[in-house]
Amino acid sequence: MCAYISVTRLSLAAFWSISAYAAAYVPRQPAARSSVSGSTALSRRAASPNANFTKPFVVDDFPVTEDGRCGATFGTRCWSDECCSAEGWCGSGFLYCSAPACQYEYGPACDANARPDGEDTEEWPRPQFGEVPYGKAIYHCKVPGTVALTFDDGPWEYTEELLNLLDDHGVKATFFVTGRNLGKGAINDETKDWPRLIRRMKDEGHQIASHTWSHQRLPTLTKARLRQQMIFNEIAIADIIGVFPTYMRPPYSASNEDVNEWLGELGYHVTYFDLDTEGYLHDDDEAIEESKEIVRTRFDNADPDTDSFLHIEHDTVAHTVSTLISYTISQLFDAGFTPVTVGECLGDPYEFWYRSQDAGFLKRAVEVGQDVVRTNYSFYEEAPLTPVKPRSFFDRLFFSEPKPQSGSGSHPFAANGSLSVNGSLSANGTLPGGGNSTKTYKPTKDGRCGPAFGEASCMNQKYENCCSKAGWCGSTDAHCLDGCQDGYGRCGLFG
Repeated sequence: MCAYISVTRLSLAAFWSISAYAAAYVPRQPAARSSVSGSTALSRRAASPNANFTKPFVVDDFPVTEDGRCGATFGTRCWSDECCSAEGWCGSGFLYCSAPACQYEYGPACDANARPDGEDTEEWPRPQFGEVPYGKAIYHCKVPGTVALTFDDGPWEYTEELLNLLDDHGVKATFFVTGRNLGKGAINDETKDWPRLIRRMKDEGHQIASHTWSHQRLPTLTKARLRQQMIFNEIAIADIIGVFPTYMRPPYSASNEDVNEWLGELGYHVTYFDLDTEGYLHDDDEAIEESKEIVRTRFDNADPDTDSFLHIEHDTVAHTVSTLISYTISQLFDAGFTPVTVGECLGDPYEFWYRSQDAGFLKRAVEVGQDVVRTNYSFYEEAPLTPVKPRSFFDRLFFSEPKPQSGSGSHPFAANGSLSVNGSLSANGTLPGGGNSTKTYKPTKDGRCGPAFGEASCMNQKYENCCSKAGWCGSTDAHCLDGCQDGYGRCGLFG
């Protein structure tokens, strides 16, 4: 149930709704014009059948093409420097190689096969904790009066505008990010703007969730390929923000029992929706009124005392961002609803939304008194865990920061570490983690911190407010413990 927009600013939403794999956009070529002629392919294969086949994370054992045709219809793959188009032709360039249209099992050079830079996450701890089910379809919020606003397929060229709009309204949302789609490159490529946008999402309190690496239809994949789709996206997201999500949404809302089971094994909440405004089908000035009518009708007939909504939009759709979202926010407020993240609408604590390499989020959840389900992971053998009463959802819903604590290690927003009106962070007296200072620190704007980055501090961040020795704001043990830069954020498990 996802729409796409061309790399130009022209809307292609209607096209994508007709063909999820963009078959119509890959021109059918006569055999004589195929990038690999029959004679050339034969001579290359005769020399060495697999000489040019660079193995991706998952290897699909198909014979190499002899006539330039490829894909599921023909049962053959291209050579290592070629992609397989949706129409089944080997070639190169955007129309052949970009996900999700490229048949990546048959085209080694398809961009979906390119592993992102970053540390492998496959062996990271994956305990299942909290009350939200894993590996089961979730369609509805649990908390009455809430609306979980969600956006699929980004980041994209409209995402900055959307973040500005949400900030203007004081609204938090959930972004189901796709790692490599529409020819945008990898989301953790620091030469592009995507990493900055994703860090901004997290720093501003939005929830980040997974929409797979390259937006493939999961029921068509083997288990190995599905794991690749999830783990590649984990690697990219963790490379940007140090953690990866526990929430995901299947592309095209396509799943089955096997897919849900495999996602559950990886520790994912499988998230769908019950409010679809169809913005991806109505991407022009006139048609967007149909989506606005869907919104108006749903909220006119809703009762915040009993109803809630798990919503879906796409930040790749221009009129959704420019017109529909402001209207939706206005309507839900007028109807008495509160916009929240998916985790909040399900009553799931923030600490359970992400995984870190050292299970740091889970450790901190225990520190603040969240219920934890014991598993056989070695982390749980380090110290006995005593489940205690968690904070209520509404404590979290209207929660800005913990109350100030006295003494060394007080919270950065205590009276001795406050955010001043002019935007600077004054630290008079005891700093988080101890120490004294009368310096004024600049609040970070890009997730960097410390003296090497203009005395920027993480103390203005709601959650990612430890400053690592490398100068990054975050909340894992690597940020908050060994090498944590005292004075540029809190240090220790909880300050």
